[in-house]
Amino acid sequence: MIGFGGLQVINVTLAVILAGSAMWSISPQLTWYTLLPIFFTLAIVQPGIRKFYSLFKTIQRQLADLSDHIFSTLRGIQTVQGFNAQEAMMIRFNNKNDSYYGSQITAAKIRAFIIPLLPMGGGLAIFGLLLKGGGMVQAGVISIGDLVAFITYVGLLVVPLRSLGWLVSIMQRGYVSLTRLNEIMYSTPDRPEGDDPIKTHKGTPPSIEVENLSFSYESDDVDENLSLESGPRRLALDDISFSIESGSVAGLFGRTGAGKTTLLRLLSRLWNPPSGTVFVNGDDITNLDLYKWREQLSYVRQRPYLFSRSIAENISMAPILDSEEADLVEGAARRASLWSDLCALPEGIETTVGERGIMLSGGQRQRVSLARGLHRSYDLLLLDDVISAVDHETERRLIETIRAAGTSEGSSSRTQPTTIIVSHRISALAHADKILVLDNGRLVAVGDHETLANTPGPYREALLHQKGEVDNEE
Repeated sequence: MIGFGGLQVINVTLAVILAGSAMWSISPQLTWYTLLPIFFTLAIVQPGIRKFYSLFKTIQRQLADLSDHIFSTLRGIQTVQGFNAQEAMMIRFNNKNDSYYGSQITAAKIRAFIIPLLPMGGGLAIFGLLLKGGGMVQAGVISIGDLVAFITYVGLLVVPLRSLGWLVSIMQRGYVSLTRLNEIMYSTPDRPEGDDPIKTHKGTPPSIEVENLSFSYESDDVDENLSLESGPRRLALDDISFSIESGSVAGLFGRTGAGKTTLLRLLSRLWNPPSGTVFVNGDDITNLDLYKWREQLSYVRQRPYLFSRSIAENISMAPILDSEEADLVEGAARRASLWSDLCALPEGIETTVGERGIMLSGGQRQRVSLARGLHRSYDLLLLDDVISAVDHETERRLIETIRAAGTSEGSSSRTQPTTIIVSHRISALAHADKILVLDNGRLVAVGDHETLANTPGPYREALLHQKGEVDNEE
């Protein structure tokens, strides 16, 4: 669009200006008769040009949707084959492909209308020139040489007009593409801290206070970890308040969909909480410098994302440049109970895991993510259900690691970090100084393990169930 398209814009503009001014100097009246068909043709194609913009926007959206369907189907090909869902996937593909094909056919029809219409305007201009100019020559208003000059000038306009139809198509397509890029490149980041944020400092485990926090997701905030029902928006967190002391260990317990992951995302500011609801060391978290705040924390997600690099690079999040860094990575892998599994891999810790860690099992991916979190220097450690995909023996070892991670000896920063652990396993929360129990977005209980174990509620029910007992108290 910028190169050849820009050159054509210059060619057409200069041709119209130079040829038009030369024709005007010979005969203004004949110039109007000559250029009127061209202007009339341009007016006719204007609706088609406007249609091009919305149509190409639709085409690009349909192409992105089709590409996403193909990519997700190939990425989950084992699931598709395992459930014999090939026919359903093909039906979806055909529906998306038919929509895309139909839009392309519509665009081709508009191009077929516009591209020949513009040169036809040049032909009509020559016809009008001969019709009017011939009479003016006979009347002696202009000479035959002037008429020939007019025909030559109109001929100079016809060639650019032939390319103008193609140019309209290219410019509209390029403009739509540029608009989509600008939506990303020039989007305004959601940074409520403003131009003078509060800078936090590493080495200071934060205290956290939450006051009357309510939060709900917008429809566009859906990602792989969220499932939003249609209809009215439900509060993911509903008027919760609590405090976590600096250097303490807090557990977060609740049923699926209770709001545990949402709370961790707000604390890490992957989403911004409402102003005046979350405070770190007495400061509103939305006033903190985002990058400085994230330097202080280590967030191990419930569903880990691994890059198509070696396990070592996934843990360190950078190339391993020296033996000291390699030792630190190995130590993190051992603490995450990953080392015995690595010995069975062809290249050990240097094994490339493939896209999204496809070469590893679910439990191995989870432990690589945990090792990544433990390798990082942190003052706040957020663990989101990191033992949900492991066996009981590995669970036992990981619980010991999680307990140690909340101490100065287990932390890579050598300070007593503030730790928040999300888990469905009571054994992973029993050592916590404080346990928060969430249910349907509300905070229903707060206490230590002994207190909650003897109090009727979701925590006690889960404890009895995990011990193999049957609770008939309710």
